[in-house]
This record gives sequence, structure tokens and C-alpha cells, in this order.
Amino acid sequence: MINIYRRPNDPQADQIEEELQRISLAYNRELKNKVDVFLEEDGKTYKNVDEIYGFIREMEEYKAEWEKFQSDSCYIEDDGSVC
Repeated sequence: MINIYRRPNDPQADQIEEELQRISLAYNRELKNKVDVFLEEDGKTYKNVDEIYGFIREMEEYKAEWEKFQSDSCYIEDDGSVC
């Protein structure tokens, strides 16, 4: 589970949460008055904005790949092979 630690009324943290919601990632929020926003996931901590958005991009790519194979559709791979 993803945990986000953030201050209340933090526009940057609001944007990060909006991105997590946009790609439908579940997360827990903990409000702390004296902490810069950071994420924890599976024992790893993402402490700055670049790391956080990098993590979100990775999750978005992972989700897209996962969803690619969760339907009854057939895909042609780059090498021309089909399912």
C-alpha cells in the first residue's frame, strides 16, 4: 500500500494526490503539520518531488502494461508474434 505523508493545505501535495487518483492508485494519507510531502511504498521512501513523480510514472507504466493483458483482446508484439 502506498502511504502519503503531507501537511494540510499543501498545494504541491494536493497535486500529487490528484495524480495518484488520476491513475486510480489506492493510498493512505497521513496529515502532519511539520513534514514535507513524501511517499512510502513497499519499504521504499520517495522524499522529493522528482522521486515522487518518477514513482508515479513507473506505476502508470506498470498499470498500462498490466491492463494490456487483462482483457480478451489479442495484441501483436513488436516482433510480430500474436497471442
